[in-house]
Amino acid sequence: MKRVAGVLVLGAALVLAGVAVFGGSTSPYGRYSILLLGTDTDAARIFLWHPGSPVEPLGGPQIYSSSGGGGFFSGTRNGVWSPDGRSIAFEQDSPGGLAPPSPNIILMRSDGTHAEPLASGDATDDGGGSPSWSPDGRQIVWERAAIVSLDYATAEKFAIIDVPSGAERTLPADGAQSDPLWGKPGIAYTTKSGIMLLDPATGRTRLMVRGFSAADAFAWSPGGVLAVGDPTQIVLLAASGRVLGKLPIPAAARPVCDIAWSPDGKQILLSTAKNASALVGLWVGTVSTKRWQRLPPVPTWRNYAYNCGFSWR
Repeated sequence: MKRVAGVLVLGAALVLAGVAVFGGSTSPYGRYSILLLGTDTDAARIFLWHPGSPVEPLGGPQIYSSSGGGGFFSGTRNGVWSPDGRSIAFEQDSPGGLAPPSPNIILMRSDGTHAEPLASGDATDDGGGSPSWSPDGRQIVWERAAIVSLDYATAEKFAIIDVPSGAERTLPADGAQSDPLWGKPGIAYTTKSGIMLLDPATGRTRLMVRGFSAADAFAWSPGGVLAVGDPTQIVLLAASGRVLGKLPIPAAARPVCDIAWSPDGKQILLSTAKNASALVGLWVGTVSTKRWQRLPPVPTWRNYAYNCGFSWR
């Protein structure tokens, strides 16, 4: 299943029961900035949260709608920090009237201003996926369906966009079951066989590791270690596929919905969800000590509920 980080959450409520500390009391509050997607019954907003402070909506809401005679939903996917923290990228659908919606990659400044389209995809029922930045912040990769014949047949492609120029090139995304994730060793994504590693320069793909085909939660560290969420633990993998370590997850922090590394590569943040989308809690774990701490509840904002996908820096 592809990650559905930006779909509409109906009737979702943010439920947290205080702060539980597991094996330590070091507080990360206020050190990092977290982007969350919030939704109500007819709109979505990207929120900025510094743990211990109120949330801040960035930009105006996107109003939900449907296309293709009501058969396709137009939504938004989570905001993603650029490596330097100056920009935020996210995917947003444009309603297509009687046609399916058209996916777009939108860029905005870190304060939510100057939102401008960077790239767009064909109006297909598959839409587009969440963007991922290259480590140097000059390019973005995302998966989108492209119309490849006169009878409107489609094929999944990885579109790589040069951010300064807007120039685009595509690479095959055959068998991809997740959004692409760009890290120092290359672009990772899951297939039925396991986790694949794509070289963006050559377009060559190799099997990085078998298994983990159903993993929706995985993240590259700044140094190039891939963290993959398993039901009871986070597995740390080298680019070769070798297991470097395992980080057990507290029972209260399961199931894992999304994960991200801290900018210094020493901690992992995870979100847990009571269903496919609705956030229940955020936990931070220190890799070296294998200790976890639950973050305080994300403050509510009007009647918005938070999605479990996030970006951390």
